[in-house]
Amino acid sequence: FHAANSPLWTESLEAAVALDDLAEAAQSDTVFFMTWGRRDGDAQNGELYPDFLSMQIYLDQGYHLYAQETASSDRITTISPAGRAFQALFEDEIAKGDDPLAPSSLFHMLYAGDGSHPSLHGTYLSAAVLYATLTGRDPTLLSSKPDPLSTLDRDALLALAKKVVFDDPYDHFTSIWGPLPRYPWVEPYQSPPNGII
Repeated sequence: FHAANSPLWTESLEAAVALDDLAEAAQSDTVFFMTWGRRDGDAQNGELYPDFLSMQIYLDQGYHLYAQETASSDRITTISPAGRAFQALFEDEIAKGDDPLAPSSLFHMLYAGDGSHPSLHGTYLSAAVLYATLTGRDPTLLSSKPDPLSTLDRDALLALAKKVVFDDPYDHFTSIWGPLPRYPWVEPYQSPPNGII
């Protein structure tokens, strides 16, 4: 959380740069996995993060700073926007007139009992966002799911993953080299006409 302007933020950014250097030395790409705000904000830091949305906005800004500090003209760094998917669901439920914090809401179901770690639903959503980020493939075409996850919830979570990666992607930053691509792939994956993958 760069907004906290603390030594922890500086150390975190330095660690991100060091990890990116290791990935580059191994001729690999760096993908930052954007996490999500706590469901009810952070009670220990209530002035900065009183609720989910405030916390998510700061997380989002922090991950973008990681990407800005590690990108170069010949090598981008990517953000897998799982936190954006949590935010999209939160905002969708409010737009429908629902309370995302109600225990019966799909947003609430993204969290384990501590309101911080992901539940089965949150883990599935995060994995779908990561899958789409890394492959360029449409997650709504996936059919497998854990048994406890209903088909209706699976379809809603996969649609959210598609929304944040393809339909309404985050605005990537413009670097000193100009606009950089958002993902390692240029166009979303297209299945061959004969259906063979």
